[in-house]
Amino acid sequence: AIASADRVQQDAGALGGAFLSLYPTADSEILVFSLAVVIIGGRGSLAGAALGSLAVALLSTFDYEGRRYGLTTELAVLPLDRTRVIKPSTFSGKKLDDEVTLPVAFVRSHHASHYLPGAGGGLTAGDAIGFREAIAITGTSRRSGGVTYLQARDGTLLREEQTVRVDSVRRPPAWATGKRRWIDVSILKQTLVAYEGIKPVYTTLVSTGRDGLGDPKKTHSTIQGAFLIHTKHLSVTMDDDRIGDEFDFRDVPFVQYFTEGFAFHAAYWHDEFGTPRSHGCVNLAPLDAAWLFNWTLPEVPPEWHGALSLRKGTLVFIHP
Repeated sequence: AIASADRVQQDAGALGGAFLSLYPTADSEILVFSLAVVIIGGRGSLAGAALGSLAVALLSTFDYEGRRYGLTTELAVLPLDRTRVIKPSTFSGKKLDDEVTLPVAFVRSHHASHYLPGAGGGLTAGDAIGFREAIAITGTSRRSGGVTYLQARDGTLLREEQTVRVDSVRRPPAWATGKRRWIDVSILKQTLVAYEGIKPVYTTLVSTGRDGLGDPKKTHSTIQGAFLIHTKHLSVTMDDDRIGDEFDFRDVPFVQYFTEGFAFHAAYWHDEFGTPRSHGCVNLAPLDAAWLFNWTLPEVPPEWHGALSLRKGTLVFIHP
């Protein structure tokens, strides 16, 4: 018998993974997939296609002759004992408003702490700070013992070397007028800021192309320039059959193409946001990808799978 959502969740837990049935978003809940798996043990195959790395999403699971199977969104059947469940990242960025705005510092160390002024003018380490935690800062800094510290809005200090700092644009671009929505991506900082006019409304860490500032036509680098999001899909298949670089990721969620094959999309197969990692697209944690998908234009109507607009999409600006 086909398993209920509860049984799918139990399977995910038993295999050490996570149950992903609904991605919460600002305005609604979008059903994407129940759990994601990737075939292990060399080259996998699905529907007759041999692939180097295969990731799919499951609609349900069932038992047959004492073995557990999963049913994919393409209605293919996979034995679960030949897969491993992926645990997607729980990381998400920071919503910004009149009370909490830029600058913000994302902590890039697993051993960061708040610092407080101590006796004799020195500094004393305080509470630990979580990896990739977003801390609102004042924009000022100070030196102590040869180390530069950033001033947090709560009065504590952060070691600058353990953070990546996100500031508002110094000179608003010509398109930042009124409440027009646009997205700023920094390749060197691996950050994204969503703006409405000159007001930042969201910031997060991303993973752009793993070859940094290289030629996007010759390397796995993210293209630079100003573009418009033109096509959005709730999910797509992304693959590559070039020798040594084969992969096939099914059901990649919250995909937003802005030029050629370059897109924003959720990456459920890694948790390295803040580090260059992709083949050229801008990878986002699933929660961030869901937020951005709902915020950008063109809008995807309820119960639709995608939308297309060649002129009215949200502007994307990607730079070093």
